[in-house]
Amino acid sequence: MRARPLIILNARELGTSTLKPAWQPRGPLLAVACQSEQGLLVQIYDTSSKAKLRSHQFDKGVATFCEWDSSGTTLAVMQAGVGIHLWECGIPTAGVRGVSGPPSPRPMALAHNQTATTSCAMWSHTNEQLAIGTTAGKVLFYNKKQVVLQANDRKGKHGAAVTCGEWLSDNRLGMASGNRIKISRPLAPDDAEWETQVKFKLTGQSGRLPKKIKAAGAPRMLAFSLGEVPHVAVCVGEAYILIFSTGSNPDVSDDLGLTFPDDYGTVVGFAWDENEVRAA
Repeated sequence: MRARPLIILNARELGTSTLKPAWQPRGPLLAVACQSEQGLLVQIYDTSSKAKLRSHQFDKGVATFCEWDSSGTTLAVMQAGVGIHLWECGIPTAGVRGVSGPPSPRPMALAHNQTATTSCAMWSHTNEQLAIGTTAGKVLFYNKKQVVLQANDRKGKHGAAVTCGEWLSDNRLGMASGNRIKISRPLAPDDAEWETQVKFKLTGQSGRLPKKIKAAGAPRMLAFSLGEVPHVAVCVGEAYILIFSTGSNPDVSDDLGLTFPDDYGTVVGFAWDENEVRAA
């Protein structure tokens, strides 16, 4: 079977900078964040009609995050040193053919006095909630339905910058900071408040890490499997993935380590497939 291209976008439209693409969940839309002479440009395309539906020019600031919420109606764009914008794009999630409906509202600045220090962000898979980790180790929650940004000043506080995280299917949240990973109890869809369920110290899980990888710094990426007791895969350094069960004793070293040879290059992404991790 030959692959059929859905849409082809060239440098004339997107420039030559590093892109941040985002596929709409269960929909035909593709959002792309790219750099232009004026600043950050975010464009939304319909892959079925090949039409450009929306475009917005932001001020200066490189995009470090660009993702749709679980409903596919709100796009979150994070700019380094600027903060997070939320864009209610006003486009139907099905049957899109050309521009339909009234013009979409301008993106909303999400409390830039608090989100300017954002280090990572992620949408819940089941609720319209955005989790935000900051360079100060704080965890913030934005509830789209309530239009409320909640700060957890004590509970869920990390001792260093939150570097990565992911939601689990039961609406628990895992976040990494320094040499620790914390996993919350399931978070309510409204008025979410962090309660730590379990935490792991990576130095206690990494008995087989070479010294040069132990000194590589905080985790860059993490992902959870879909099992009843999920495993977590954590990328430490450039070429090492640490895997362990979230149901294990945090003080017991039962890790499975995967090290790539030096000529493989940097791990740029990975994902769980059943009980296997596929890395690139």
